[in-house]
Amino acid sequence: MLAFGHHPIFLWLTAIMFGAGSGIATPTLIAYVADVAPENERGLYMGLLRTAQDFALILGPFFTGVLSDNLGFGYQGGLMGSIVILAASIFIFWRGAKSSSL
Repeated sequence: MLAFGHHPIFLWLTAIMFGAGSGIATPTLIAYVADVAPENERGLYMGLLRTAQDFALILGPFFTGVLSDNLGFGYQGGLMGSIVILAASIFIFWRGAKSSSL
């Protein structure tokens, strides 16, 4: 949406969509990690999750900015979308393989 918008309203709409998505996804992710983590290592797993989220918040804007400057918003969005699809596919495959072995 940000790549194709030519008006400041698109920046606002993108920020609203990002905030809503984060508000929905983050509690779900925390609950999932709490369910998957062994009870005696739950703090470690939550710490690793928070560390990964913090690294993403620090490194994500930097790398997307570099990609946007060098390739443009369209290519940057396509590459980031491809990375998300790849990560989701790996997760689905890993989760499916783990649950079928139980």
